[in-house]
Amino acid sequence: MNPYISNIKRYNAFTSHLLRRYIKNKKGENVIFSPLSILTLFSMASDATAGETSAEIKNFLDDGAAAPDFAAWLLGIQKRMASSHAISIANAVCVQKRISESIRPEFIEKVRNDYAGELFASEDMVADVNTWVKKKTDGMIDQIADESMKNMLACLLNAVSFEAKWREEYEDDDVYDDEFTDADGNVKEVPFLHSKEQYYIEDDSFTGFTRPYKDAGFDFMACLPKKKKSWRFLVSAVKGTDLTDLYQSRTDQYNLSVSMPEFESALNDDLTAFCGDVGIGQIFTEKADFAPMSSIWLKADAIIHQAKIEVNRQGTKASAVSEMGVELGCVPNFDRIKHVELNRPFLYAIVHEKTGLPVFTGIQNRV
Repeated sequence: MNPYISNIKRYNAFTSHLLRRYIKNKKGENVIFSPLSILTLFSMASDATAGETSAEIKNFLDDGAAAPDFAAWLLGIQKRMASSHAISIANAVCVQKRISESIRPEFIEKVRNDYAGELFASEDMVADVNTWVKKKTDGMIDQIADESMKNMLACLLNAVSFEAKWREEYEDDDVYDDEFTDADGNVKEVPFLHSKEQYYIEDDSFTGFTRPYKDAGFDFMACLPKKKKSWRFLVSAVKGTDLTDLYQSRTDQYNLSVSMPEFESALNDDLTAFCGDVGIGQIFTEKADFAPMSSIWLKADAIIHQAKIEVNRQGTKASAVSEMGVELGCVPNFDRIKHVELNRPFLYAIVHEKTGLPVFTGIQNRV
């Protein structure tokens, strides 16, 4: 398989894996995350470590491939996306000032050159990390570190921020209340956005549509499960779904009527257990090897991911932050009119038009 296509498949397999985990562990709750942000943090962690510690991360990223290239591919994708005014991607390493002299120059150079990132020293890690997060997410996420992290010696950070207006704005008479049935069967009347769209999506599991953003190079994609009130069906459907393939299967449909609710969603998740599930464990133990980053013995404490999204009549605003705290270690037929009404739990994504990659992905169970 072409390495480029293989990496897209790997990216989407990771996205599907996390979606299934959230559907199971957060049943009935809203979900929003950025696979781009999480995978970038893993890539940075693989470069900050050596030996078996790094090998576990790279094995996960490359899925056991003989020629590891996923991290390089991911950075190339970020550079392509960064040409859009709609998205901002930032990377950084914050270190406790008293250990700043232990940080290896080669690692600083890698952060700057490979990740277009920055390394800064701090005397108050919690305050300075949160200041960076708030700035890089345009205020959508104001903190990721709390007082329980005051003893961390270093922190690897990634932030992804997206903001774009719709290509075609909604008029006042396109917005009116309708009913949304949540994951528990409760019915609530909320504002719905009504429009005619061009691109229709349908496979065995979903019907959906895409809606373009203005001069952004990104589309919003939303897909309604074909089976109502079926949690198991959603888990199964997501498992077999490659979001890039789904996006690229869209077809012209000039009689496509769409309605969707205005909605918001947020997530705050500790990914440490997930790392163990996918074979990334040594980095959290006394055997962790951070030699490429620092001359002192370190180990990871936790990996935290936060994300937020707002979808309304003006457009979409979304942000995500991924953080790894580091502490001291010890050693169809389209002639008929189609209609997609997102009036019950649905899958959605913000998709990069040229690559088809989902930058943000979620399940909206409630509005």
